[in-house]
Amino acid sequence: MTILLDPQEGQRRKTEGQQLALDIDESWADRMVAEFRAWAAKRVAMGLRDFRVEEFRAAAKQQPPSSAAWGSAPRLLMRAGLIAPKTHPDGSQVYVKAAAVRTRSHPVAVYLIRGVH
Repeated sequence: MTILLDPQEGQRRKTEGQQLALDIDESWADRMVAEFRAWAAKRVAMGLRDFRVEEFRAAAKQQPPSSAAWGSAPRLLMRAGLIAPKTHPDGSQVYVKAAAVRTRSHPVAVYLIRGVH
């Protein structure tokens, strides 16, 4: 078995899979963004601006028909101007160990809530 190492092809397949999942239920993205706004407003009111997508996913009532659609959530929320990557002073993105059991503590990105009051 040959292992193909091609970051561009990997990203292309990731994006394609996320889009296929979104195509199953096109309205999920809009419902997810609306639910995120309410969830984020509560966090901001508590003085919490940073978060991991897995935290929102665990609380979300709007679940997509395919869990693969969750991979598109950061892109959709950034496009809506609601989040930005949390970065270190050197500009690299902050990652922490995942809390969700199924992810087996792999690194997940931390984001900052923006545009929600």
